Amino acid sequence: LVETALLSILKSPGPFAFESLIQTFREWTLEEGGTIFQQGTPLSLGPVLCVLAHGVVDVMLTPAGSSDAEKVCTYDRPGQTFGDLEFLFQPDLGGRSATRKLRWATYQARTDVTLWVTDRETFNR
Repeated sequence: LVETALLSILKSPGPFAFESLIQTFREWTLEEGGTIFQQGTPLSLGPVLCVLAHGVVDVMLTPAGSSDAEKVCTYDRPGQTFGDLEFLFQPDLGGRSATRKLRWATYQARTDVTLWVTDRETFNR
């Protein structure tokens, strides 16, 4: 599942790099209502790339000046990936800072969820 998902977002990883990347993933289970990413938290915290194995994840956005979250996206198919933009466009761009440093939305488990995740620190080892 992880291999197929990664092949869909990476053009042509070398065999060694690809195998090394797959080895950085770990299984993470969350109960219904669990938060994967919280809007406004630093990109450097939490997983950087998630592959959905089972369950339903809603993406909730609270617009500036509002206290009400709006559902903007749902992930419900095994193999779907999210967080990959943060993975591909890391906050540290060779000494230059990325424009966005905070999570843009909250990702929340609508049902019990199983993910395969990697974080920046583990991946960079």
